[in-house]
Amino acid sequence: MALNLVNVATITGMTSILLNPTSSTTFVPPVTPAAGKLIRLNSVYVCNTTSGALTASLFINRSGTDHALASSLSVAANTTTVIVIRESPIYLEETTDILEAAGSATGLSFTASYELLA
Repeated sequence: MALNLVNVATITGMTSILLNPTSSTTFVPPVTPAAGKLIRLNSVYVCNTTSGALTASLFINRSGTDHALASSLSVAANTTTVIVIRESPIYLEETTDILEAAGSATGLSFTASYELLA
């Protein structure tokens, strides 16, 4: 059961970084949160450090099913693209993970800022 936001006792700020992913990889959270905890995903950035465009995808996995947040998003050469911004957070309930997949693994890095609410 999801945490009632009115009853939050602690908020712990966290950052996850994933470099050059080679396949779909659990990105946020690195481990599944314990019962009674919630994750507020504040931002996700994908950076392309190569001289050519690359594609990136970001998914929410709920009960074994992927739901796309960004699918085959073209990231221009030597740029950073924002996928999630703080003004529109995404809440991840228990047993929900963010998964990412890159069309070309070499040269992409994903960075996410999130809060663990308990």
